[in-house]
Amino acid sequence: MMKSAAAGGLVVVAGCAVVLAGCGGGGSDSSSSTTENKTLATALGYLPADATRVQFGDSTPWLKEHGFAKKRPAELLKDEKFFRQLPNAAFPESDLWNFSRVMKDWGWSAADIAWSATAAAGRGPLLHYVRFRDSTDIGVVKKSLISHGYKEHGDKLVGPSLGSVADPLTAQIVASLGHTVRFYSDKHLMAGSTMDTLPELPDASKSLGAAAGIRAVVAPITTADYVRISAGADACIMPLRASARTLKQLDSIDRFTASATAVVSDSKSTATVAYSSSDAAAKDLPHRKAFVKGLSLRTREPYNRLARFTLKRRDSTIRYTIDAEPRVVTQMLQNQDAPWAMCKQPKKTSSN
Repeated sequence: MMKSAAAGGLVVVAGCAVVLAGCGGGGSDSSSSTTENKTLATALGYLPADATRVQFGDSTPWLKEHGFAKKRPAELLKDEKFFRQLPNAAFPESDLWNFSRVMKDWGWSAADIAWSATAAAGRGPLLHYVRFRDSTDIGVVKKSLISHGYKEHGDKLVGPSLGSVADPLTAQIVASLGHTVRFYSDKHLMAGSTMDTLPELPDASKSLGAAAGIRAVVAPITTADYVRISAGADACIMPLRASARTLKQLDSIDRFTASATAVVSDSKSTATVAYSSSDAAAKDLPHRKAFVKGLSLRTREPYNRLARFTLKRRDSTIRYTIDAEPRVVTQMLQNQDAPWAMCKQPKKTSSN
């Protein structure tokens, strides 16, 4: 379920004494996030407050829109129409979709996943949460990991070293699942980490979902197949391999404290960026309207040929409506050439 931090991915979590007996303590399902998207609110309630890069994927809206919502996981895996349309969906950031038809000996696949999320901060581990469908037996999922080389260490499972896995396909699946995994049967949740570190689920009031800046940028999201959130030191993206001259184009747009991009449908996405004040947002709005009419910092193609942008301010945020196919939006983010998510470079401080 994991991808590289640049390309996207999913998962996080924490522990309790007996893996399959359910966990008490933190991670309440009643998130304090102001978003009307209850699934996203629940996911944000599981994420650590210091996370600065988050991705969230929810298959349910897309399955409903395309007529697959009533199909069971086993039926989806046999549906050729589903697999023809899947490449156009925004939610399958999980690498497991690549193996969904060859995981018969695991007893489950990506089709059993309801939603998933990843979180990271700085150079720390990539953490991920996977929420399975209610019909999926969490016990089967745990047993499948053990049968493929994971070992029980207290309340978690630790995967085998990839070099010790003889079957290349199994090695790829293990790499996608993560090195360390925990299960929360009461939440139908599996959590993983690229490292040994696996933080406890926070109380919802102390989670990322309770942070004011995050609440501001997710507030407009009512439904979404895919959401990408950036905050703190990672709030703004910077173009890759751009010259100093090209980067000067960013000087016209101000920095913000957090952003959230959401793929809403096959033709529409939204983005919200939050500022330190309403005055800062109002001052930056005309500059951002001009910026989306300019040239891509990566391809030098006009941004308005790639998508149509509508901007408006609400309090201390600027909200974008982006008319474009999901793959256009996600590729612009992956290529670090999304005009709504950019800021001017931070001022360099001189050291004496």
